[in-house]
Amino acid sequence: MSATGIALDDGVIKLFYRSADSLFEIRFSLNFQDERLLFDVTQGVFLEDDGSVAAARHLIEIERFIRDYFLNGELQIWNALTDELLSRKDAYIPLNCFLDLDACNARIEHAKSELDRRIKSIDYQ
Repeated sequence: MSATGIALDDGVIKLFYRSADSLFEIRFSLNFQDERLLFDVTQGVFLEDDGSVAAARHLIEIERFIRDYFLNGELQIWNALTDELLSRKDAYIPLNCFLDLDACNARIEHAKSELDRRIKSIDYQ
């Protein structure tokens, strides 16, 4: 993913990263004063589903990410070139909600089925 946008808001740097095919975007912020990585899974992950195989692949990864994040996953930002940890966010502890693991896994399986359907539709053309 490559940085596609940056904004400074009251000492907080907002970063926007987009996939090479421009279908997937993730947004987060770096608060250097409080030494915090700020990320909201409900407002920080975006997919433009254009009906392509690539979009279906992204959806599988997004569904896995959301499941793992809600299962107390720790978000880490790494420099892919230097293998250096740039920032991290403590494990996500959901409040006032219940994660239905079976439903999360069903969403992943549904996304995989959609990927298979899209691949087959290309094969038949």
